[in-house]
Amino acid sequence: MIRTFTMLLIAMALCVSAAAQSNPDKGAVFAKALRNIPSRLALSSGTVEENTYKNDSLGLQITPPPGLKFSAPELKGKPGTLPLLVTVAAWGTAIGGTVFYADDLGYYPEDRRSTKAYVERVVRNQKKEGVDLVEGKAEEQLGGVNFYRVDFHSTLNYQAVLVKACDVYAFVFIFAASDLDSTNRLIAQTVVKLDMKASGCGQTDHPLPPKL
Repeated sequence: MIRTFTMLLIAMALCVSAAAQSNPDKGAVFAKALRNIPSRLALSSGTVEENTYKNDSLGLQITPPPGLKFSAPELKGKPGTLPLLVTVAAWGTAIGGTVFYADDLGYYPEDRRSTKAYVERVVRNQKKEGVDLVEGKAEEQLGGVNFYRVDFHSTLNYQAVLVKACDVYAFVFIFAASDLDSTNRLIAQTVVKLDMKASGCGQTDHPLPPKL
């Protein structure tokens, strides 16, 4: 159940991306948007080496908690086309799992590339799926970077979604377990290393929004 519920969030990410393209002149919109995105390495799926996920195109490494094992990363979409996501997941038989994905912000209008705007889309899509929003802490740190945190729950599932819109990509971490304490343990035991320059997450002009 936890794994199924979490994978729905990945499908949701594709829906969020598709919704960003709903414009009759979307080709011109994309071209204009991409001109205002900093240069970057071509997005790659990355690799899993000794259960650590490494992706140089994102400046990112993730080592999951003990008991979770990464599956193969996936690039959803084709480089040079949109939408474009890279995602990787780690699962344990009983303790839950974690999912990471990076969403290319290049095709979003400039006023919809912020952390606040991305979180609002996540919440809106989850509510459509009948998932309950949980009041709780609104900030979490991973890899020396502050992420906005929003929690959800449904029957037998609890999730914390951490979002940070950086210069080029939205970085999203999803932690899923049976309850709040178990979810918090997954977060605490996850090791994230971010290259501030390569990831685009090291700038100080991307403040987190106030609590929803």
